[in-house]
Amino acid sequence: MAFGHITSIEERVLIIGVGNTAMDCCRTSRRLGGKDIKVMARRARPFFKASPWELDDAEEEEVQIVINHAPKEFVIEDKKLKGMMFERLEWGPDEKGQLNKSRVVDTVFIPADAVILAIGQEGAFPWIERDIGLEFDKWGMAKVDKTTFMSTRPGVFFGGDAAWGPENIIWAVEHGHQAAISIDNYCQSVPVEKRPPQGMNLSSTKMGIHEWSYSNDYNPATGRR
Repeated sequence: MAFGHITSIEERVLIIGVGNTAMDCCRTSRRLGGKDIKVMARRARPFFKASPWELDDAEEEEVQIVINHAPKEFVIEDKKLKGMMFERLEWGPDEKGQLNKSRVVDTVFIPADAVILAIGQEGAFPWIERDIGLEFDKWGMAKVDKTTFMSTRPGVFFGGDAAWGPENIIWAVEHGHQAAISIDNYCQSVPVEKRPPQGMNLSSTKMGIHEWSYSNDYNPATGRR
């Protein structure tokens, strides 16, 4: 929206997912002209990944959050999206007493003109040979050092969701920053454990055609930069 890639959206919008990205999507849809906006969640609110204040802000903008609905299929007529079918779920306790067992109560249709997928994805690395010195855990995720972001194979680095699963995007950015330091060290034959002095920061940066700079010398005593 900020870069002008999209300037409008249909009136009835479904957002699939309830993380902070989903909150960005539903609130942006509102600003782009969406009138009937629903965020569809498989589980109840205590299981949402979105920050509580993000949820509150979305509901303040009259975004409806629909719980216990699992997406089943798109409904398309005459090559045009009409909406989606959802399985309405009821959750019960498992063997450990946790609400992890679900059953389908019924199937419902919810009309929509646009659907935005804001769901997480699992890391999948079947294309990486298992005999090259790169170790994986029981979940199929690479074992990564949390300081250097280097895997067990020297010179191979991971970060973001590919390293430890779903986290906020700001953490992925920080992972990339730290991995870049390690990669630079590695290419210069400097120990990857060596980090910049405490307090070192960037004075400017450039993203695409948009150039901007700012001071990040934050003073916690005054609350000012």
